[in-house]
Amino acid sequence: MHTPIVSIAMTTYNGERYLQEQLDSLMAQTRPPDELIVSDDGSTDNTVAVVEAFRKVAQFPVRLNLNEENLGYIENFQHAVRLARGDIIFLSDQDDVWFDKKIEAHLEVYAQNANVQVVTNDALGTDDSLKVIGSLLAKTRPQKGAAEKFVGNGCCLSFKAGFGHLCFPMPHPNTSYDLWMHRVATKLDVRAVLKTPLQYYRRHEANASPAHYLRSPLKKLWLRVAHRLRKLKFQDILPELQDKLNEASNLLERLEISDISVDRHGNVLRVAEAISGEAQVLKARISILRRPRPFRLPAVLRAYRRGDYKAVAGARSALKDVLR
Repeated sequence: MHTPIVSIAMTTYNGERYLQEQLDSLMAQTRPPDELIVSDDGSTDNTVAVVEAFRKVAQFPVRLNLNEENLGYIENFQHAVRLARGDIIFLSDQDDVWFDKKIEAHLEVYAQNANVQVVTNDALGTDDSLKVIGSLLAKTRPQKGAAEKFVGNGCCLSFKAGFGHLCFPMPHPNTSYDLWMHRVATKLDVRAVLKTPLQYYRRHEANASPAHYLRSPLKKLWLRVAHRLRKLKFQDILPELQDKLNEASNLLERLEISDISVDRHGNVLRVAEAISGEAQVLKARISILRRPRPFRLPAVLRAYRRGDYKAVAGARSALKDVLR
């Protein structure tokens, strides 16, 4: 049986305050990585020195990349992934702390199901001193009403190298890399969720990404109110629909040249047909919204009878498409 090579891709930027704790947790893994890639985005503090010191004592290779110019959080992650040589790649933030069995637990999932391309784990959200606020899965469901399969953070994620080739480069430069990867994995039905928390997910004022579900009760109340107010508006969603259509078309093109098995039957056609159907629905809605309001109703009724609105709030969305 082939023993997979494991890479950890970490990005850093002025992270000296918390970085050592994360590096120590990587050293403590029951299944050590085969390499750690650190891509630094122009830190002006002692981040690079911390990595250099760790490289001297680490029991696995540590490859440090120094970007000549600041790439930004998203592109720096893509760059770190491109440098990784492993069969399975773990993404790592600079300020979390992994539990010692994280890598081992992920590898067990891959060993048990060859079809799985992506594994994500639950985490314990904390404040800057690692005081636990709550589980990400438990906090996200009631706050956003999201199904478990849509829950995931990049720092909790690992993936097979072939899946990375499918996802990167991302279709839009401003797309969140973790949301894009989770969306692709969910569409292809190749994602496994470990409900056991396998790390601390530290939140503080310098985080690159927000965590609404870990904010104060007052802020969370305001977020709920703002979300409800947005839903009452008949805002222009043409740009959003066009972005989704572009993503679907982009994914179909990538699937044509991909060699990964993307469903439980190894049948890429089934998945491609489903994404193609989604693209047709998006095209129909875009066509409807480009018509003057008085001429939309017949097309909306036809789309509703076809089931085009089943995945987007049904009759309410159909009515909005008439009135927007």
